Amino acid sequence: MYAQSKDGANWIRDSKPVFYNGPHGSLDEYAVFACCVIRREDALWMYYSYGYLVNTNRDPPRFRMSLAIHRFGK
Repeated sequence: MYAQSKDGANWIRDSKPVFYNGPHGSLDEYAVFACCVIRREDALWMYYSYGYLVNTNRDPPRFRMSLAIHRFGK
C-alpha cells in the first residue's frame, strides 16, 4: 500500500496496491516488500527488498535489496 503525509504524523493510505511481484523469470518474481520512497531534488528514490528462487525444488528463497529511481520531467 502507498501512504503519504504532509506532517509526518497524519497519514493517508491509498486503497490499491502499487507494488507487485515481477514477471515470470525475473529476479523479483518470488516477492517484493519493505519499500521506502525518498524524494531527492528532482527524483523519487525507492529502496525495496525482493526475493527470488534459484532452484524451486531444492534451494530456499534468497533475498536482496534494490533501488528504483523515477526522475521528474522538466
